[in-house]
Amino acid sequence: MFARSRILLGTALALSLAACGLSPAERMERAEAAYAENRFTEARLDLASILEEDANDIAALEMLARVQLQLGDGEGAASS
Repeated sequence: MFARSRILLGTALALSLAACGLSPAERMERAEAAYAENRFTEARLDLASILEEDANDIAALEMLARVQLQLGDGEGAASS
């Protein structure tokens, strides 16, 4: 369990660093690609970055709700 947490943390950190220079449109493309490949955690990270810059981005909010549902977080989806 601890090893899995470390892997997930490392992946999240790598994705965060990789997203630093991307525009919101590029992040959205990457989130859509991750979603299509069932990489929902990665998609959620990119969507969170988009929403940090613009909390009212409708496309990002809609996709985040779909991602949250895929991750089994119905409450998170409802609040998106």
